[in-house]
Amino acid sequence: MPIYEEKVISPFAIHFTQEHIKTHFQDGRVVEDTVPEIQLNPSDGKDFDLILKAPFPNIEILRWEPPHCRDREAKNWYTLDNRRLYCLQRMAAEHWPKRVGAVVDILYSDTGRVRKKYDSTTEGRSVTISPSVKVPALRRWDWRVQIAQSRLVGQDEAVKAMEAVNRDCAKPSVHDLCDVPGPAFETMLKDQTADFVSSLAALLSTTRDQRQPAEGEGIAASPTESTAASEGSAESSQGTPREAAVTKVNMSSKLIWKPKSATTEEISTLEDKEEHLPENSSLEEEAIERVRTQLSHPGQKGFVWIEDWNERYQKELGNLRAFLESKTDCFVVKPGKGRGYRVEVVQPPAKQVCGKRWRKSGKTAC
Repeated sequence: MPIYEEKVISPFAIHFTQEHIKTHFQDGRVVEDTVPEIQLNPSDGKDFDLILKAPFPNIEILRWEPPHCRDREAKNWYTLDNRRLYCLQRMAAEHWPKRVGAVVDILYSDTGRVRKKYDSTTEGRSVTISPSVKVPALRRWDWRVQIAQSRLVGQDEAVKAMEAVNRDCAKPSVHDLCDVPGPAFETMLKDQTADFVSSLAALLSTTRDQRQPAEGEGIAASPTESTAASEGSAESSQGTPREAAVTKVNMSSKLIWKPKSATTEEISTLEDKEEHLPENSSLEEEAIERVRTQLSHPGQKGFVWIEDWNERYQKELGNLRAFLESKTDCFVVKPGKGRGYRVEVVQPPAKQVCGKRWRKSGKTAC
């Protein structure tokens, strides 16, 4: 059995496991600022009209039954990644009644974490939002209430969209869920990413030429307001306004996450190092070098994020964290709060120098 399996499912078919989510991710990024950074890609139209491509790792889901569920025979799709699920549902609701899907990773069983953290009072149908559990909730999110405000509810398209959600809810096993789009879809995403990298490089070059900063003066890593407010981790966000059509995403308006303390020149240097890897290097060596390059950046603070990991490396190397943890001779993975973690590069052992001990005769010995 593979160490992971990806499927596509409607975000509306996934339930929350917790009653409350905070307004910020663990690294300080604002949850609301993440929503506009989710890209929209067209699908084949058979099961979904649009597929979401989020700036954060895939959420993990499993088929599970709450301990105090009213219907003891009912199981639903649940996730522990509640803030990321909220972002996906927000974006899907904005495009209702389009049938929107998201790529997810499958958990085959609960090791006890879901049961331990589950505290929803609505069986995961809604969630409250506030900066802390110690203060009153700002509001409650329920996608059903949100789409009910749409003028299109009741029309044929909306009825078909709701039927698609209900089908995903009722699918009893992983094998019943839709597969991730094939090579043609992945090729399209890679082409879009390549266009974006070229546009970003041109933008940064133009910015340097126009501003010409004095020595020691830094330029913000991102020309957007939302990315300047925080750093990256497993649950993170970008901060660029979304200006994408349903069938064509304006890739030039998207930015890869970078630490807020990085300057424009540092970003260019980092990208150059990642793009000019040896042609004969293996996929594993390439991944190690990219991680080392990121961690060598003074503002990275141990956070690692490889934008194209799922498309380029995951099939052969598995998920990013598992890969890093397996390379004990290269990296040390330090767990953080929840599912967060930081990474340190293993330093080569220092050369041992024989110390001198004085003897009464005045000579030295080692």
